[in-house]
Amino acid sequence: MTNFKALIISATAMILATGSLSAQVLEASSDATIRDRLCVGGGCADNPSPDFAADASGASLELRDFRTRIDFVDISTDSFPDTNWAIEANEPTLSIPSGGTEHLAVRDESASTVPFLIRGGAPTNTMYISADGAIGMGTSIPRQSLHIVNKGTLFEAGIRLEDTIGTPYSWDMRGNDAGFYLYDAIAG
Repeated sequence: MTNFKALIISATAMILATGSLSAQVLEASSDATIRDRLCVGGGCADNPSPDFAADASGASLELRDFRTRIDFVDISTDSFPDTNWAIEANEPTLSIPSGGTEHLAVRDESASTVPFLIRGGAPTNTMYISADGAIGMGTSIPRQSLHIVNKGTLFEAGIRLEDTIGTPYSWDMRGNDAGFYLYDAIAG
């Protein structure tokens, strides 16, 4: 019997040591806690370096893959809100020779729309919402409900109003050191 126990223990140890290359399912039947950092995706190392866990400036959750995206799939019934959403970092489109665009987007997967998108390289304070709800565009110190600052990238600070129904038309409300005016962007 002792030899049989030793054989079973040896066989079990060999199976555990060789591991498996197939996909694994990690399942918890109750609430779970992961301490330190978690890396999810095909780009994560099988054996993370000690620097990964010890990096104090690193994120608690790291998504590392060709398609970094979080899907929110709502399984509610028809009487409850059930829109599916996604947060997507960059566009992994293989049909585009460049591979897609550099962006962070909120996608409405149910309606196939992208209501919010930030392009990579956008300047600091492109849009800033203060604690009182004021919106700054080009500033982190909005002084009114909407405060637009021209930082030299455009000729003047302005707002464009554009009608795309019927005959398209555009007007600009602009301001500079000479004053404030309404400009007909189509007629000039």
